[in-house]
Amino acid sequence: MQTSPIQPIEIFFDEVSVQCNKNEGGAALPSPNDFFEWMGVQIRVKHNFELIVEEKRTLVLITFQFEIPRSESPQIAYNLKISVYGKFAQLNLPAFKPKTEEESIDLIVVNGSSILYSVAREKVLEITSRMKPGPLTLPSVNFMDARPSLKNKKDPQPKEPEKKSTRKKTASPKKSASATK
Repeated sequence: MQTSPIQPIEIFFDEVSVQCNKNEGGAALPSPNDFFEWMGVQIRVKHNFELIVEEKRTLVLITFQFEIPRSESPQIAYNLKISVYGKFAQLNLPAFKPKTEEESIDLIVVNGSSILYSVAREKVLEITSRMKPGPLTLPSVNFMDARPSLKNKKDPQPKEPEKKSTRKKTASPKKSASATK
C-alpha cells in the first residue's frame, strides 16, 4: 500500500435531503437490494470541476450533486438530493509522475469524484439505515467518462473559416450590399 498522489484537502456537504416514498395505501416502498432494481429509476447528476491555482500548488475543486426526484415510475423507497464538494491536491511523489498536465487533471477529477461519491453514498446509507424502508445503498459508478480530456475531444470548437463560408453561402447579394452601407 502506498500514499495516493491525490489527497483531499476538504470535503463538505451543501445539502443532504432524504424523504420516504409511500404507496397509495400509505405503506413505505421497498428499498432496492439489487442492481437490477435500479433499472429505470430516474437519477439526475450534476458534476463540475474548477482549477484553483495557488503559489505552490494547484487544487481542483469538484462539485457533485446526485438526485433521485419524485417520479411516477418506477418508484423506490426514497427521494434524495445530495450536494457535496471537495478540494483535492496532487502530491509530487517520486513514484508518480503524470506525463502531461491533462493527464494530471484527469487523474484528480476521476479519483476526486470517486471519493466524493463514496462520501455521499456512505451518508445516504447511514441516514436510511435508521428509516422505515431500510438502508439504501446507491449503485457503484465509474467516473472515467468525466475526464476533462474526453470532453475536450468530444466538443471541439468549430473552425472559424467554416462559419464564415456558411454565412456567405446563405446571404443574398442584395443583403450583403445593404449590410455594408
